[in-house]
Amino acid sequence: MRKLFLMSLLLLSIGGLAKGPFGPSVVPFKKNVIYLEIMGGGILRSMDYQNSSFDNYKPGLAIGQTEGLGIRIQNSKMFSYSALISYREQGVSFPELNNYALDANYLNLFVPLEIGIRLFKPKKKASPRIIGFAGPYIATLLKGSLTSGSENYALTSTDIQQYDAGVEGGIGIRIPIFSIQGKSDLNFKVAYSYGLMNTFVKGENPHDPQLMDLSLLSNSGNRWNRGIRISISYDMSFSTKKLDTFVAGGDGKRTYKRFLGVTK
Repeated sequence: MRKLFLMSLLLLSIGGLAKGPFGPSVVPFKKNVIYLEIMGGGILRSMDYQNSSFDNYKPGLAIGQTEGLGIRIQNSKMFSYSALISYREQGVSFPELNNYALDANYLNLFVPLEIGIRLFKPKKKASPRIIGFAGPYIATLLKGSLTSGSENYALTSTDIQQYDAGVEGGIGIRIPIFSIQGKSDLNFKVAYSYGLMNTFVKGENPHDPQLMDLSLLSNSGNRWNRGIRISISYDMSFSTKKLDTFVAGGDGKRTYKRFLGVTK
């Protein structure tokens, strides 16, 4: 399913670029234009610990993936707001602790406010924009697992908190792609997210003592999700243009020419 999603995103991107990266002319701005966004990317994921058995260990490199769908509303020339629903892989690894690894996969809702600044003043062609965005997120756990050496354990809501919430912010570049059918963009973004909820379950854990001895289910102290997300997304406007044709030229002996006109 995720591979199909990423292939669809790639095909849409190629199709948009084939129409020319900046199009023939600047499309007049319209307020409250709605865009559908398709996103995919990766996350450099980790977790912060406090007052736990992991405080003195350094996390290793752990990479997850993310993909999602969103709606963006361009409220003014500079500001827009959106809602993005995505699948995100969070977690942490400690190679020096017998390759300890925690994987926690979430369904995430991110609601950012965005500001966009043109890189240069356009004349006949549209200008890319530098964008900055920030906002809160909420997430619910879909599945999780813990591994250490040859041991593996599936997580449930009795082992890790079902819900998470935090903040995310970042920067990026938006490249406009105009076509006869309407307006669309390619977006390249880098964002940092930090959870504000302790994902440890309070109280004693009733599971296998052997796994407890391996620190797989250590649940004392505090643990927060964090990560750096790098993504590419394609958004397309629901605002389409009306196409009209008309015939001009000719005197009864010459060939008539048909012209295509684009109206709002």
